[in-house]
Amino acid sequence: MSMSFMSRFFLLVLIMLAVIGCNGAQRVVPTPTPIPTPTVAAVATPSSATMTNLTLGEVQTIVYNGFTFRPIEGWTLSTESDSVSMESPGAQVNAGPGFFITGGYLEDFGVTSAGPVEATEMIIQSYISALIPVEESFMTEPRRIALPGLVGNDMEFAVPDAPQPYRGRITVFQQGNQILLFLGLTPPELWDDDFETLYDQVLRETRMVAVER
Repeated sequence: MSMSFMSRFFLLVLIMLAVIGCNGAQRVVPTPTPIPTPTVAAVATPSSATMTNLTLGEVQTIVYNGFTFRPIEGWTLSTESDSVSMESPGAQVNAGPGFFITGGYLEDFGVTSAGPVEATEMIIQSYISALIPVEESFMTEPRRIALPGLVGNDMEFAVPDAPQPYRGRITVFQQGNQILLFLGLTPPELWDDDFETLYDQVLRETRMVAVER
């Protein structure tokens, strides 16, 4: 049986974090290029109906890495001690729709000392380098983003030529020596319909709290 989107995603992230932990976050990333409007062959994917009229559940807390979130009702939720993944009904193994949330201390992400904008950009670049086939992808420049009490960076990316094309966005906030990371993936045809709106909705309901280990 093939791994689900969540299982595959957790495995990739664990490998990526191990690499970053050993080598430190790297600032090297290929020059960003504009994201084109993808042309996608017809495949069995969730419809835009799975992105609309969704309700968020009660607040849950991941104390080990210091964040709270509200799960999407009707989506498959996988909660680990340090991270959370949410998967849409009918999600593709390599493309979602799905969300991944984690957090922790700067050193958990291979960063020892940096300002909030610089540190969050370094972490985004490390994720992009580790998880995305850069030679086949398009990405935007990192852009500054703020929520009440938080400042960070945000980037969009797309891999239109993969066997299962996908588009995504990653947002990283820093507060003191603590990080909050939020990532979403979806088939490209669902991005403009409702996924980006859903991304913002779930992100706004995610909060940083004190790490307890």
